[in-house]
Amino acid sequence: MKVCIYCGKDENIVSFGSREHVIPELLGSFNNNLTLIGLVCNHCNSSVFNPLETIFKEDTHEGIHCQMWNYLNSSEIRVRNGNLKLSVDLGLEEELFNQTFPFLTIRDNKPLILFVPQIRIGGYGKDGYIILLIDKVKKLPRDGKKFLKIKNILRNAKSNDVSIFTHGEEDPERRDFKEAVSLVKELGIDYKPGTEKSLPFVGDGSDQKRATVSADLTIDSKSARVIAKIAFNYFAYCAKSSEKTEILYHPNFSQIKSYILGQIELPINKIIVEKPTTNPILFEEKSQKIRLLGHIVTFENENGYLIARVSFIGQFVYKVLLGKMPDEINKPGFGNGHAFDPFRKEIYGLTQHPERRGPGKKGNFNLIQ
Repeated sequence: MKVCIYCGKDENIVSFGSREHVIPELLGSFNNNLTLIGLVCNHCNSSVFNPLETIFKEDTHEGIHCQMWNYLNSSEIRVRNGNLKLSVDLGLEEELFNQTFPFLTIRDNKPLILFVPQIRIGGYGKDGYIILLIDKVKKLPRDGKKFLKIKNILRNAKSNDVSIFTHGEEDPERRDFKEAVSLVKELGIDYKPGTEKSLPFVGDGSDQKRATVSADLTIDSKSARVIAKIAFNYFAYCAKSSEKTEILYHPNFSQIKSYILGQIELPINKIIVEKPTTNPILFEEKSQKIRLLGHIVTFENENGYLIARVSFIGQFVYKVLLGKMPDEINKPGFGNGHAFDPFRKEIYGLTQHPERRGPGKKGNFNLIQ
């Protein structure tokens, strides 16, 4: 009998068929993706978690950074500008170009800002906007689901909502711009080009010296629920790997699960029990004074409580309280942790056992090490 670890309903009441990713796809895909099969019902996965993750992607510090890296090679970027206000300053005289969405790339092991030809369309939500990557959108089949979905989202967009940013001097025949105008019209927008401006953007790293991207850190209940869900998902995956799935239904975890589902409200500092910090988790990060440009999830027994630490793309570290330790797992050696590298698409166990290290290892997802 399948029973959802979150809502507690069994397969006589709800259906099971979808896979719940331990690490949401917005944070990247990995070889040997960790998924929970038969543990999370379709309703919790699709109706509760998917909308939460969409908001996390479009309106949180980490979500916007993930879109800057564009891990999934998406053709569109969405920014709500609700809880989080993204600010871009390219250090140029013309402020118009600060409306471009800054993408990131790695060169010589350093993150650099990368300009990608794009179309910015305002009016998404209240104060947000949508960025279309010209080279990717123009390759989409016109009768395909992705293109038609974008067209539907933009059905009410007006000409003055549109700004087109393409290469200038490098494209004297203005092919990029002409293609972009044609694309906007294919999407159903009666676009009329306005004022044109041009400025150089070197893109070789020297721009990095003058360009800044900033975003306010705001943690609301919805983003805290996603962070807590990732922590509990990881714990659940380890519990299943240890053949201790029954522990996931222990009443000590009822409160955190009700919070994740949005059934109860709690002060955020009761979930994320310390102020988020940029202090590194890993020994290698501390010794080399760098941050891993990936994601880290760990859990441990801290004074009789199950504590998880979660960090995305080398940004803030969140300390999440999942619940009081059940006696069944309150043993020496309890705990685990993994690093997720979205660039190499690998998952690395955080362990001192050499035989358990490295990507592709499946034997180190245990509650007790």
